[in-house]
Amino acid sequence: MKPGSGFENLKIGDSFESVRETLGFGKKKTYEKYLADELFDREPGEALECLIGFDYYMKIEYLVTLPILYVYFKDDKVIQIKSTSFPEYYNPICEDVVIGDDLKFWSGVDKMHAVLGKEDVFINEDYLILETFGYLSKGIAFSAREKQIRMIHVFRPVTGSEKSKIIDELQN
Repeated sequence: MKPGSGFENLKIGDSFESVRETLGFGKKKTYEKYLADELFDREPGEALECLIGFDYYMKIEYLVTLPILYVYFKDDKVIQIKSTSFPEYYNPICEDVVIGDDLKFWSGVDKMHAVLGKEDVFINEDYLILETFGYLSKGIAFSAREKQIRMIHVFRPVTGSEKSKIIDELQN
């Protein structure tokens, strides 16, 4: 997995058809469906994926060889990829996922900070018992449960006024 770039054969900038070919399946789901089905009682301004923005998404709801949960698209190109170590039967396909040389699923938050430094944004997602650490300019965020990395969110790097706007939105 590479921050700001992608995950194995799934890359930021890929077309929907390319993603469907890589995964072997998938259908488009609207932004509105995401708000209704995936955010539950959260507001879009509390979800990093919504603040970065997307037009539609694909939810991976099948046992696959890559631990991908969501692929988000804007202008018919991949803009974000969210991977997960949930449910537990994903463990075998998550063990070899590495970010750089050191970070993996189940690495500690302390190790994440030692490798990447302080995050740009922090989101406490109480309803999922997760804490999310966003490195906007690096194009990566990590969600931790019990201080261990359990979800990894790769996106195109966010800088400048767009980065400032996201930080301001999350702090309000």
